[in-house]
Amino acid sequence: SAQLQAPVKRPIQKELPSPRVEPSRPVNPDYFLTCILQWKPQWMDQPARTVLPFLTPGHALQPVPLMFGSFDDYLRTFTPLLLLETWEMICKEREIANSKGPLTQMKVTVGTCFEARCLLLVHTHTLVKKQAPTPAEGDLVVLSSTWVGDPQGQEGLTQAFGVVEKVTKQPNIGGSRDFIKLILCIKVNPTAFPVTEGQT
Repeated sequence: SAQLQAPVKRPIQKELPSPRVEPSRPVNPDYFLTCILQWKPQWMDQPARTVLPFLTPGHALQPVPLMFGSFDDYLRTFTPLLLLETWEMICKEREIANSKGPLTQMKVTVGTCFEARCLLLVHTHTLVKKQAPTPAEGDLVVLSSTWVGDPQGQEGLTQAFGVVEKVTKQPNIGGSRDFIKLILCIKVNPTAFPVTEGQT
């Protein structure tokens, strides 16, 4: 006896649109660093770090999807996570440094300043003892500067983060041989830390 079978219907295959792998606008290579250099060092002194001031609406934490529709979606998802991880690392390093004793401080004089995209490359110099600890290239440092307001004459303190780009050590020509001339090139965010040549 013959048996009739219903015709087999092939499933309709829907092609997903290919993701946009190019960003909708040029990506600033220093964008991540610019965000970090906007942070305030005073935030590290807060007893509880559950509130993260740098997580603005544009950098809100969100779930990681299984697939990204565009490179922009990827950036929007992972940038806040990377910022959060970096902040936790900074705070942890600060705690370790504090446990080893007083933090190293030095007074530097600002020389020339150059624009580096949206950041500022500041050349500073000072004299330090030969055996004194000094920053290394890539170190995140805290910069402090006092200011006097007019006309009241009120004083204030501005603090911001900076990243050491280059370290140069030179002989202290004409001075004590116990000291060396230390030249530090530091990247800062000019909106967070306005600086002028000759400033200390």
